[in-house]
Amino acid sequence: MSAKGFYIKGFDGLRAISILMVLLMHIGVYDSWAATGWQFSLSHTFSGAAGVTVFFTISGFLITTLLLQEKLRTGTIGYKNFIIRRFLRLLPPLLVFYMVIVILIFTGNLDIKSSAVALSFCYLYNFVPNRLYYSELGHTWSLAVEEQFYIFWPWIIFYFNKKGLLITAAVLFILALLAVYFVPDIRVNVNKKSYFIGESFHADRFFLPAIAPIMIGSAFAVLNFFNGNQIKLFISRWPVVLLIITLILSAFII
Repeated sequence: MSAKGFYIKGFDGLRAISILMVLLMHIGVYDSWAATGWQFSLSHTFSGAAGVTVFFTISGFLITTLLLQEKLRTGTIGYKNFIIRRFLRLLPPLLVFYMVIVILIFTGNLDIKSSAVALSFCYLYNFVPNRLYYSELGHTWSLAVEEQFYIFWPWIIFYFNKKGLLITAAVLFILALLAVYFVPDIRVNVNKKSYFIGESFHADRFFLPAIAPIMIGSAFAVLNFFNGNQIKLFISRWPVVLLIITLILSAFII
């Protein structure tokens, strides 16, 4: 994983582990484990959700670092080029995926509503109601969250300095934690029917709840970019403190 000379070897291993977590979840390995005891704890710690969390944290760190490097090098952020690069990077495998989905639908081998495919294709599947949720499209919710992050975060990088970036990341992180607990219990009225959002949506996949780990990665990227030498010195002197901080943050988002 590199871009313009930026490469962190350890992230390849983290991504590989994350992919394994998600694959084990989708093939049902965790479902076969006991519902209680150490197996349940292990399946929760290394669940697909934990894998996505690691992915989001890495993405926040990488994208923020690349944007900060561009700002330092050019004095600005090439927003249009950035969005095009992000879009084109995902386009080839996604085109193949959606072509297969459409073929399966038209041949009668897959029963999925066209509106669900459209929401997925437009990177909005993290907001899809349960009635339009299909496991075949389920993985695209995380892509939607990342694409939505790409839309607004470059502007934050462009307009704010170190202090402003850290404050913004902290505020969004706190709002995301609050959203995790309060959004599912919000009652809405549609067509004279009242229901809780958590009853009809995967509310934890909405942008604001889901962005918490991305903000953690982004905040650490800002700190590393401006204070990299001090951080390295701190880690070498206080590795146990760093481990404790990591565990505390993990408890909130995994």
